[in-house]
Amino acid sequence: MELELTDEHLVLILSWLVLTSFPACAAVARRWHNSSALGFAKQLLWRSSHDCCEIELPASRQLGDGFVTFLSDGSALILAAAHEEHSILTFLRPDGAANLQEQTRRRWPYARLRSSVAGLVGYAGQEIAFFPAAAGNRSTWSSRMQVIGRTHQNILHCGEHLFLLCHGNWWQDPRLFADVLDLQEGGCERINITKLRDDMAELLGDEDARRQAVSSTRDHFVFHVNTSNGAKVVGAVRPPKSKGGTTAEAPVSFAKIWPSGHPMAQLREPRELPVEDHLLLYSGWQRNGLSICLLDAASGHVRAQLLRPAGISRQLFAERDLGAIAACLKFDVICACAAAPKGLHPPPVVVWDLSSGLVLREFCHEVQPAAVILPAAPDEATGGYNFSVGDVVECFTGDGWQQGQVTQQDFREADWPVGITVPYQVRLAGAAPGLVYVPHDLPRLIRPATNWQAYESGEVEIQIAIHPTRRCIMIGLWKQFGGRVHCFEVVPT
Repeated sequence: MELELTDEHLVLILSWLVLTSFPACAAVARRWHNSSALGFAKQLLWRSSHDCCEIELPASRQLGDGFVTFLSDGSALILAAAHEEHSILTFLRPDGAANLQEQTRRRWPYARLRSSVAGLVGYAGQEIAFFPAAAGNRSTWSSRMQVIGRTHQNILHCGEHLFLLCHGNWWQDPRLFADVLDLQEGGCERINITKLRDDMAELLGDEDARRQAVSSTRDHFVFHVNTSNGAKVVGAVRPPKSKGGTTAEAPVSFAKIWPSGHPMAQLREPRELPVEDHLLLYSGWQRNGLSICLLDAASGHVRAQLLRPAGISRQLFAERDLGAIAACLKFDVICACAAAPKGLHPPPVVVWDLSSGLVLREFCHEVQPAAVILPAAPDEATGGYNFSVGDVVECFTGDGWQQGQVTQQDFREADWPVGITVPYQVRLAGAAPGLVYVPHDLPRLIRPATNWQAYESGEVEIQIAIHPTRRCIMIGLWKQFGGRVHCFEVVPT
């Protein structure tokens, strides 16, 4: 029996394909061309025209050190600090509204503030205060403030909980524990995480752990380690529901090892970002793009991708690396912005298709390339590195960023073991001239010499938030005593 392939069925079939299939599908026939535009609409809609606006913060007071996100109903949620009264103010802009509405303020005598994955964190002496932005699985804003002492080895924000890893030797202690604190109810429970360590130790075998880190997602605590032979071992536990103060066994969701050739193992000193119940691991910006791995904390499944370079942002990323990164699994996209331009104007933002790594959109509002960008390092540096001998660069030293010139690649000192080298030797200029070596070819250690006046001076914290139902991106740029919030929204035609 033959069934007719209707236009509706064709569109549905095409919608399951990766974006790289679009040109071939559209070229089959006129019918396929029209159906492809609908089948790939999820990705192609990002290329429609867009609006850019600024969400005006109250001008009646000086605000800084903030945080931005979206609630599940699309309302914009903004935290900002009023330092003169040691207060954290919470503002809400309902979806579709024009103005901010102050909801609550939380006071605590902090000495400094930092943004986290879910709000702001204050520090004062031996105490830490957590100011979560949202509550109820992001259904509403939060008025909670949780103060704890610096009594644990690591403190991680895990959904609506704090995961407090108790002090100990991860590989040697017979038993390992963590405290899980409920940010909404205030209760605390101790859990036993020894089985996670044991499962990972079995995978590690006789190999040494070279670099290890602890992370968290919405529902999991994640531990990952690089081995001496270049492999990657990762495990995760899901904190159990409270049993009334007793010590509970934390079930292991997975423990896996990836060999040295796998993208998970090839990420050098990866940075981390929780994305729902996934952990996004990503490298620094490289000439060929951004390598990422999206780890499902419940199963250990990994999606690896190389996000391709794009236009103006390609050069800005090479100069200052990424300013911030975000991901949205519903739209299957990752977006990142460049460092903060002078005056906290909106930086360029790139949106990538996660399944293909292709650039869907580059927002470059108010960016003037000729005024901002100086030539970065050559695209084809020799030896597989980002820089060649003779390139003028900036190196991060104990005295901050200093300008210099690459004098040698694959440098080694005479007394180093055979086969040990570092990517570069650099001759510094300026007030403290001398020769230094760069241990890793990473943007946080070495970058092209650039136009300092094009970028905002001092420390700037940046967050990106993606609207849950619309193609809208909110960017918060914050200094200690100042901040601006911008929105890019695609307007389908």
